[in-house]
Amino acid sequence: MVQDAPSDNDFGHRESRRGDRAEGVYYVVLPDGRKQTVEYKADQDGFKPRISYEDVGAGSGYDSNRQADYNKDYNNGPY
Repeated sequence: MVQDAPSDNDFGHRESRRGDRAEGVYYVVLPDGRKQTVEYKADQDGFKPRISYEDVGAGSGYDSNRQADYNKDYNNGPY
């Protein structure tokens, strides 16, 4: 699980395996505040996901209109 407030990242996963069969779950909190969860089974018949959404708040604080400061830690070069 990762929860990093400065970057607004919130996600995690877990998986178990037995032979050629895998079962697991992963999630991510989307910029609009919904939590997307994917529960899955994978075996010789393929990957079978079940996707759900949960409203976990009014938003994660992520501002999609925010302009990144790419030159924050770098000197401006002659180019």
